[in-house]
Amino acid sequence: MLTRKQSFIATFLAVTVMLMTVCSSAGAAASGQAEKLKVITTLFPLYDWARIIGGDKAEVTLLLPPGVESHSFDPTPKDAVKINKADLFIYTGKYMEPWAENVIKGTTNKSLLVIDSSHGIELVGEHGHDAHAFEWAGVFDLAAGEYTYSLNHGPDPSMKVIILPTTTASAEGIEAVEERAEFLLQSDALTVTPSQKLQADEILYNLDLAEEKSSYTLSIKEAGAYVFFTEHLPEEFGTELKKGGGVVMPRATEVIEGHDHGEHHGTEGNHHHGEEAEAHHHHHGGKDPHIWLDFSLAAKMVDTIAGGFAGKDPANRELYINRARQYKEKLQEIDHLYQQALSHCKHQTIIYGGHFAFGYFADRFKLEHVSPYKGFAPNAEPTPKDIAELMKTIKAKDIKYIFYEEGIDPKTARVISKESNTEKLLLHGVHNVSKEELKAEATYLSLMQDNLERLTKGLECQ
Repeated sequence: MLTRKQSFIATFLAVTVMLMTVCSSAGAAASGQAEKLKVITTLFPLYDWARIIGGDKAEVTLLLPPGVESHSFDPTPKDAVKINKADLFIYTGKYMEPWAENVIKGTTNKSLLVIDSSHGIELVGEHGHDAHAFEWAGVFDLAAGEYTYSLNHGPDPSMKVIILPTTTASAEGIEAVEERAEFLLQSDALTVTPSQKLQADEILYNLDLAEEKSSYTLSIKEAGAYVFFTEHLPEEFGTELKKGGGVVMPRATEVIEGHDHGEHHGTEGNHHHGEEAEAHHHHHGGKDPHIWLDFSLAAKMVDTIAGGFAGKDPANRELYINRARQYKEKLQEIDHLYQQALSHCKHQTIIYGGHFAFGYFADRFKLEHVSPYKGFAPNAEPTPKDIAELMKTIKAKDIKYIFYEEGIDPKTARVISKESNTEKLLLHGVHNVSKEELKAEATYLSLMQDNLERLTKGLECQ
């Protein structure tokens, strides 16, 4: 959703384009020589790929100035004129550049070809932020002793469960520990079988439900209120909690709307974060637009861009398609390097002291990720409680390295690093590049290669 400021800017840009392009279009007389395609791109990966595909047939411009944080970028009237004068305008999509569609509507250049590079890619919900990790919560009033926790074989062969002590056996008791449960449900799960006991502690269990009926022993050390957070609804698995043959019923329950079942394509929940989320600058509308960090999706984006070039300049279609094909082979190569390097690591959790953009990336390489931030907005700040929770995870997992993002002051990562005695490592989201990186002729592949070296160090890979 556009802010009031962005709406004003978009309207102003549209008027500016109409006035300024009249003055700029008269001098382009035909000289008999084929002119290069004028291409405007928004983010650095698109700029890099357009340069490779266009080659000597294109003049490619990156709209983002070097060093500018992409989420807080607003185009100027001069930028709007550049877009209007271009042959191709390439952007990531409306969830990454919410200002783009209004600017496009304001253009007068009827021959401008607009390329939405996310075309054909189903975006998922913002990883680990808007979607809840659990589906049900129930609070029980339990005496000290041992209980039998039974589950039948259900829709999934396993289910994640957390059991946390709370203040009271009521709905307020669930709310008191809900945020802690959400945080823990992003961490690595401990897979257990019915022969192992469960504890009411800060442990994310992954219960093995391979048998027709699985019964676990739950040990409660002190009487009190305890909340069970489960990945799925108890009725889906015929779940029962018993003590001495009698069934123990919850005092209060909550069915969580907006639960993410992990069906990453086409699954949306009913979230209740709208008003708060819209307050963030450049909120992504509940969708994660950072598709370029998954090499398989990057290949689809390259194909879409090449198709745009071919459509605009059909005489050189084969040239553009071949360049894209050759580049996709390089994407396959680096994807294979990542698969090999990250398959034997001590840790599978990326501790990130910034706004986490690596959801697609983490999914592809089967990594977990934990961040104290609740979204991608650059002006969002984690709470002291969020940081404290992250510190607990670092200590519990014996983490020695944390990662931070490019483009903004990593003050949160710096605090966490100092307090936890961990080393900071850059994990580059490749939204944009600095002046120094541009001067050094950095590319998407070189930045991702640097990321691999830091990840193998940070995750302590063999």
